[in-house]
Amino acid sequence: MEAHLPERTDWTVPLAVAAMACLVVMMTLTAITGVSQETFEIVRAPDVYAAGLRANPIVLRALFGLDSAFLILYASFFLQLARRVVPAAQRDLARIAVAFLMGLVVLDIVEDHSILSMLYGVENGSDPSAGQIWFQHLLSQSKFHVGYVGLFLFGLCLPRSNLALRALAIILTIGTVVQGAWLYAAPVSMLPAGNFGRWIGFLIGFALAIPGVRSFPPRPASGAAATGARA
Repeated sequence: MEAHLPERTDWTVPLAVAAMACLVVMMTLTAITGVSQETFEIVRAPDVYAAGLRANPIVLRALFGLDSAFLILYASFFLQLARRVVPAAQRDLARIAVAFLMGLVVLDIVEDHSILSMLYGVENGSDPSAGQIWFQHLLSQSKFHVGYVGLFLFGLCLPRSNLALRALAIILTIGTVVQGAWLYAAPVSMLPAGNFGRWIGFLIGFALAIPGVRSFPPRPASGAAATGARA
């Protein structure tokens, strides 16, 4: 009789690994070329902004392509992580946290296509207006702030049952508040370093989640028997 392997019911670890890989590629592209999304998330003079869009459109499109994949991965990761580790007593708060994080995803999608629309515009002889750039700044910074709320609330939901999850909870709560406040208070010249720190924080968070969730047996799919297998 043919043996049947248990069906995977949890994708938290594969999603964390895939999100880390995507983020590392984006960071590497930025380090090599100097091109970054964050350059277009703050107000600058329209001629400077347009020149930045024209400077390396191939790399910029590649970054937004990778970011499109990344936002799918991190959204799915947080949904799976909540399902995997959040205790029943924290489920209501977890739902609110996830709602904020899904709001972050929506704003991230709008942001990507807003900047890409301006890139297409400059390639067709239409530079972005001051109003478009102002709106982009408002959109991007609102996106980050919505994300900060979601990450902080998610950190409050996490169990402190092992060292990795305790460290992840600290990063998502204290780390998020400190980083968010610092980035908004810092001068513009410090923003590249702050953005790099945010990327590193994401990498550390995904890395901590991997050992953190392994102490929790995956929850079985509806109607399936629990196997106790680890992801």
